[in-house]
Amino acid sequence: MLVGRVVELAAWIGALFNSYMLPGKTWFLVLLLGGVLGIVLAPVGVAVMLAYVVAAPDGVLYRQMQVPTTMPQPGPLAPTT
Repeated sequence: MLVGRVVELAAWIGALFNSYMLPGKTWFLVLLLGGVLGIVLAPVGVAVMLAYVVAAPDGVLYRQMQVPTTMPQPGPLAPTT
């Protein structure tokens, strides 16, 4: 039972991290409050996690791609006298 709780905690933290990356913070707040309420009322936590798995958008679509920056190539040096 302890292993199951540890796995559930890890999944909850991962879901919080993923939902924090979304532009809107609604899913983050739902997961945060549902997880805290799930400590006292276990069915609430399970229901919130199932709703997240079924209905939450994937955070990968909202992450910005890292574009490598390129330095402009310098032109020819001016001759010195």
